[in-house]
Amino acid sequence: REDIRRGIAEDIILEQFAPFVFTAIFVDSDTIISQWKVQRPEHYTLARKRCEEELVGYAKLPAELYELRLRVRLSAYRKIDVWWCGNEVFVANENLGAEPYFTIAFPGYESQPIKIGQTGSFSYHSDPKRDAVALELMQRPEFLEQVERARYPLLPVESAASPQEWSDLQSVLAVAERFRLFNRHTKLPAFPKALIVDPRSIPEGFRARFAPDGELWAALYSLGISPILSVPAAEYLSTKTRSVNALMTDRDTLLNFLCRSISFKAA
Repeated sequence: REDIRRGIAEDIILEQFAPFVFTAIFVDSDTIISQWKVQRPEHYTLARKRCEEELVGYAKLPAELYELRLRVRLSAYRKIDVWWCGNEVFVANENLGAEPYFTIAFPGYESQPIKIGQTGSFSYHSDPKRDAVALELMQRPEFLEQVERARYPLLPVESAASPQEWSDLQSVLAVAERFRLFNRHTKLPAFPKALIVDPRSIPEGFRARFAPDGELWAALYSLGISPILSVPAAEYLSTKTRSVNALMTDRDTLLNFLCRSISFKAA
């Protein structure tokens, strides 16, 4: 059936897009960076200088993209500094569930895990010796990379193509933000695959993509296909007509995805 093939093709595209919606990303706000600059001028100056040297390839991008990439890297430097010399208070994150942060550990420092989350505030309880060690730790590339990747898992692998990949990523994340907003302000999910609803009573914020037939919808649920779409999903798919039409003719891809979507239960 053409409508079912279209539905599977749409789900394939949405599944590929989902990681950009549900991956937790932590970038320090301008306020946090400014406070760090005031409280830790020596550490900030070192970090800023190294960022500009390390990310020179991004300087040709539009200013807002370049500055955002700098801020992501500065956030990693600040994290190492506050991990060694201070404390942080974190705000809740929609993609971490009950806990506002998770932890990682540097090799050799397993007894002092690093908290990764969205910083709300921070403070320092340092001394000259600890400050000096923090400066040394901030200059260890393997530590910086581990922290930066934990805070921003979607970062492209550094290469000559990274600046363009970074620019492309921001375009995708701009679309993802529509789904994030939907999830923040609606009790129902933006990707309602497991949501069972009455065909005659579609929730606000959703659209039907199949005829309102109870038996058909029951069959669709058993195949792992949602008969409804959230408004942001429908709007996003409207920009992917060519991709959807191409997938609809790829029988093997559709069947492989469908087999993964079906929930088999033992008798």
